[in-house]
Amino acid sequence: MNTIAERIRFAMNVRNVKQVEMVQKTGITKGAFSSYLSGNYNPKKDKLELIADALGININWLMGENVLRIIRLRDMYFTKKWNIY
Repeated sequence: MNTIAERIRFAMNVRNVKQVEMVQKTGITKGAFSSYLSGNYNPKKDKLELIADALGININWLMGENVLRIIRLRDMYFTKKWNIY
């Protein structure tokens, strides 16, 4: 996952969130969000913050940094490096 679009799609998949839900949660228009998902445009920082908040993820990870996160899975906690899956 090298692009913002890939990371948004990955996080949405992990969180089982659909595009329509992201549009509702963030207030970003459907057209703009579609452009972000397709990789045609990268969201500006204010939109990245909205997306990260809606998905409960670190904005730095969305921007391409490797960030260690704690993930809850069936009442078990483990640390996973997001760039490996």
